[in-house]
Amino acid sequence: MERYRKIYIGVSSNKKTLVEKLYTEAAYMYATLTELKEIVNKEGAVLKAVNGNGFETISEHPAQKSYNTTIKNYSVIIKQLAELVPEEKTESKLDELMKL
Repeated sequence: MERYRKIYIGVSSNKKTLVEKLYTEAAYMYATLTELKEIVNKEGAVLKAVNGNGFETISEHPAQKSYNTTIKNYSVIIKQLAELVPEEKTESKLDELMKL
């Protein structure tokens, strides 16, 4: 969160609330993505199970589904944040944003 705050120090006051909400969500999503990735790496992207009829089925791991949905939304938020970087020193601040 602190790294995001430093990037958006110069943002105009009318955009400040929006930017804070976006980077708060981005930080939460990043933590969630990290957790989901660990689950998928540990348990695999697919699950094998036996259904009620006794047949073996293979399905996508729920953590994988959540990861796929969350990564799409995270990408959208990061794109929005990139567009809202204050104009002064935009290049260096964009570089800093991409490191997060």
